[in-house]
Amino acid sequence: MIASVLKIIRDDLAEFLNSQFVQDQLKVLVDKLMLLNGKSTIDGTNNQLVITLLDIQQERDVQHSRTSDLAQPYYLNLLLLFSAYEKEEDRQPEGYLRTWEYLNAVIHFFQRYPVFTPQTHNELPEGIEYLKFDLTTEDLRENSFIWTMTGAKHAPSVLYKVRSLPIGDYLTQRVSRIVNGVSVL
Repeated sequence: MIASVLKIIRDDLAEFLNSQFVQDQLKVLVDKLMLLNGKSTIDGTNNQLVITLLDIQQERDVQHSRTSDLAQPYYLNLLLLFSAYEKEEDRQPEGYLRTWEYLNAVIHFFQRYPVFTPQTHNELPEGIEYLKFDLTTEDLRENSFIWTMTGAKHAPSVLYKVRSLPIGDYLTQRVSRIVNGVSVL
């Protein structure tokens, strides 16, 4: 389900950004920033926006608690890093500023669509009630830690927490409990 959600975010964001930056041929990818051998995954021949899953956390709010019903799913929050890269081939002096325009458009996208629901995004997998996108603020030390953790060189970026992705086989369990609880007279 995580991969499906990442693809939906990538595809919707790519459609939005490419309508804003028609001439840039911006590639939107879901990828890590570094390979195990220490080489960058960034293709310097294209303008790119890379979505990297940094962390998965369990949602701990009361609404999504598993304490009362262990058959309920885990609700996860995804911490996503959106980093922008300019084409290095034939680099233009304004290229760095252009990456900030890409990130401004990412922020604008999530201001316009702060919540994905099955009604607004019919491609969401069954069982997802909503995905809420929260802009996350990190201080300079946390930002440094993120880039050290990824092994990549710092790039213009923005961090979002995606809230409430359910994981578990709760739907089939819930249906079987309902069916088992029905009696015919």
